Parts: sequence; C-alpha cells; structure tokens
Amino acid sequence: MDRLTLLIYLAILLLAQWLELLPVLTRNWRDNLVPLMIAAGITFICLLAWQHQSRNENERIAQETYILGDRIAIQLSSEVEGQLAAMRRFAKLWSLMGQTSAREEWERLARNYYNDFSHFMNIAFIDRDSVIKLVFPDEGKNHELLGVRLFDAQPDSPLRNPLELGIEGHTGIIDLLQGSKGMVTYLPVRAPRDDDIFGAIAMVVDLDSLLDHALRAAHSDIFAITLSERGQVFVHVGPESRLAPWGHQIPIELPASNLMLSLQPTQHFLTVARGRLPEATLLTGIMLAYLVFMVLYMYRHVFQEHRVFEQANNGLKEEMARREKLQNEIQWLARHDELTRLPNRHFFLEQVHLFKEQMPLTIMILDIDFFKSINDKLGHLEGDRYLQTVASVLKVPVESAGGILARFGGEEFVVFLPDCPRAVGRMLAEELRRNVQAAGLPQPATDSVVTVSIGMACLAKEPFALESLLQAADDALYRAKSSGRNQVQVAD
Repeated sequence: MDRLTLLIYLAILLLAQWLELLPVLTRNWRDNLVPLMIAAGITFICLLAWQHQSRNENERIAQETYILGDRIAIQLSSEVEGQLAAMRRFAKLWSLMGQTSAREEWERLARNYYNDFSHFMNIAFIDRDSVIKLVFPDEGKNHELLGVRLFDAQPDSPLRNPLELGIEGHTGIIDLLQGSKGMVTYLPVRAPRDDDIFGAIAMVVDLDSLLDHALRAAHSDIFAITLSERGQVFVHVGPESRLAPWGHQIPIELPASNLMLSLQPTQHFLTVARGRLPEATLLTGIMLAYLVFMVLYMYRHVFQEHRVFEQANNGLKEEMARREKLQNEIQWLARHDELTRLPNRHFFLEQVHLFKEQMPLTIMILDIDFFKSINDKLGHLEGDRYLQTVASVLKVPVESAGGILARFGGEEFVVFLPDCPRAVGRMLAEELRRNVQAAGLPQPATDSVVTVSIGMACLAKEPFALESLLQAADDALYRAKSSGRNQVQVAD
C-alpha cells in the first residue's frame, strides 16, 4: 500500500468513526471535548511530520535513481567510445598494410578486434565505389553484404565523408542491412605511399547487444528503462504499469545520435526503498489519537459486532476455498513439469509400475540434438520455447498410441508404451523423429532444423526390471548419437 493510499484510508477510518460517535459526543460533548482536542492535535502534528519526512525520502530516492540512470548512460557512451578508438587503430593499421594485403591477413586482423567487443555485428572493408569487398565474420547475413554498393542501398549514408573527404562518418541509430537496429561508423583508409584514400573501414554495432550489456545490471524488474531518439522508442526494459509519477530523462553521448535514456521507478520500488521513519511517525501518532478515542467505542451497537462476525465468517470461507485451490495446484505441480506441462520423472515412474504387467513394454528415450547450441546462441528463453514446441509435437502421437510422454530432465524426454510390440514401437519412434524434424525449428549448430535422436528398448516377457530397460534404451540412444543423430536405434 503506498503512502497516499494509507493516508486516505486512515482519514476515511477516522471520519467514519467520528460520524458514528457523533450522537454520543453531542450528548456528552463537555466530557469528551478535551480528549477530542488532544487527539486532533496529535494527529495534526504527526501529519505535518509525516509530510516533511516523506518529502525528504522522495528527494533522496529521486537522486539515487538519477545516479543509476547517469551511470547507465556513461557506460553506453564509454562502450561505443572504446569500440571507436579500437577501430581507429585498426583503420590506421590497415592503411599501413595497403590495399594489396591478402584476405587471410584481413580476417586475422579483423578477428582480433571483433573478438574484443561483443557488440560488433561485423567489420567490413569498402572500396572507393562504396562496394563492400571484405566482411568479418563472413557468414549468415554478413556474407550476403559482399558486393553490395552502399551508395545504392543507403543513399543517405555518411560513407561519403571518409571516401570523398577523408573524415569519419557516423550514421546514428539506423535500420541495418542485416535487418536489425544499430550504428555504423565509417573510417577512411589511405594508401601508405601517397596518402590517397582507397577505401573505408565500417564498424557495425548491434544496438540490441550493446543495450543488453549496459542494462544487464540495471534492476529491470524495479525500473522501467526506455531508450529513444526523437520520440522513436528503440528498447523498453522493465514493467509498463504501476510506475511512479516521475522519472528522469538523461541524454547519451553517442556519435551522430540524440539517444535519450528514460528511467522511471515502480511503485513497488518506492515502497521498498523508502525509509520507515515517516510511516512510524504517522502510525505512532494515529495510534496515540486512537487510544484517546477508545473510551468512546464502548457505545457501539450490538448489530455492528454481528456484522464484523459475519464478515469474518465470509472471509474464512473464502480462505478455505483459496487454500483448497492452492492445494490442488501444488499436487499437480508435484507430478508435472511446469515448463512443458508434461508428467515429470516421479509421475512417469508411478505409471510404469502401474502398467508393468501389460507386456510387451516399450521404453523410448528422446534427446534433442545439439540443444546446448540453442541455449548458447539463441538464449535460454528461446531454448525453453523449443522444449515446449517439441513436447507438443511428441505428445499427441504418444497419447494416441496409449502411451505416456514425460520430461526426464534437461532436453531429454521419455516414452512408456504398455502392450506395444517392438515393431509398433519402432514405427512410432520414427513418426516422432519425423514430426520433430517437420516442426522446422531452426538449429544454429547445423544451419538446419532441430532433430531428435531416439533410443528404444522393448521387454516382451518377465522378469520386469525398469532399471535394465531404461539402461538398454539409454545405450540405444547413445548409439543413435554416435551414428550421426536424427535416427532411431533399438536395443537388442
């Protein structure tokens, strides 16, 4: 509850009590005048003290918030300035090398600078006719830039500054040819002998990567942080509702850019960050005033007590209903994986023992191929989305076959099929493998789509040993992985 709401609540409470007691006070006003005046005086003094202390707390929090925003702005400026200084050294070094240097030498030098900064999208060499001749890294969308004439693709580009005037050119925030937002700096490259300009070095900075690095430690859950330029918002981090009525706007010093950082704290942050002295002062005063009034509450009517009892009874019923709902949710979570909504290992093992007599029994272990590269290159949130998609693809065929699909941990899924012969299980395993491949999830490790490897084991008769059956399926999975992945291997 924020401070203004608390004040309004207390004011309404006092007013309601005053109106309720007004008849009694009217009849006995001489007896109650002194305590009423004392209580009113205490309340008024405490309100003045609370207002003064709250104003001081607001000023302190506003100053701390501004310092945080200024630190983020300085960090962004420093990052870009450091990259620009490195590229200036690279341009000078490339000028010394001359335009006769081999592509291998270019890649070696560019790689050293590229690896030093995580925000570079690429480093490119552009000839006098604005044609991109070399680019590093030479892969993906960067490779598609080779041969592009920038004077045609970006007529308003400041590339003419280095190519015609021999000075640096900065784009500010633009739409990059790769499809994302970023900044490009062009630096002239001169021939080592006659100092003639024979091209330019382009430093392409990805805005998302740069901002993510700067905002990583900015407590995005308690602040709304917005970066914009001339009203155009490039990124918004943090909540969008229940924000404080004030905030800070701090300019960021970047080449050819009027980037503005807006920092606005949340109401929750204000509540947590504020000191407790204003509330302690206010509540102490209210309690003192309330004690003065306590003698007057003996005149309450019996029906009011009944109303309080009825409200408490209704509240108890609501609490019991809420606890029952919570208990059901806890029981469900204990047996299922929250991410994929599939049964977890514990529930899976219960089901296996429940149907273990319906032989033949078939067990499959499915593992997403190269899943680590998905988390590393696309992020863990995208990795979670992949797991959810694969789970939904696998669930329908397995349940249609009368089986149970569960998440066994990480990127592994397990299938249990009672009363399922080996041949039927093999056909279902191939169907599952094809369905995952047909889902078309991009796989950065192979530049293809996501696939699964499947190990299957079948038990046709007693004795039943779950550990042995799982181990056989796991060994088959290992053979599938070793044999090239995206395949089904069946245990002997």
